[in-house]
Amino acid sequence: MITVQLPLDEETLSLLLNSPNKPEEGLITYIQDILYQHISQESEVEFPDQDQLLKKALKMAEDLEKGTQFIFHSLFEEHWSKVKQPRVFGRTFRKKVEEMGIAKHHSKTSDNKAIYIRQ
Repeated sequence: MITVQLPLDEETLSLLLNSPNKPEEGLITYIQDILYQHISQESEVEFPDQDQLLKKALKMAEDLEKGTQFIFHSLFEEHWSKVKQPRVFGRTFRKKVEEMGIAKHHSKTSDNKAIYIRQ
């Protein structure tokens, strides 16, 4: 078993200690249960239709003023967590956005995010 140290503010600690849902086994078991529930719920998340997300991304790029430089990840950040395969999605976006004449790939940031210029 791995030991993890978590910095908790007083309010959060108080909520944990005084929770009516806390099992008799104690705080550690309670925190483990919360984490497990959260992770298992996350893994059950269904991804929305990726084609619809791509259409939304293309529309967002199209709505920018011509000549605007943008980072695709930042433009689409609100929806990024819904993307099932980010690398594939980004490549598909680049291909479509250039085919449609909406934007041109310009460069990449130091952390490898694509920079485009609206055409």
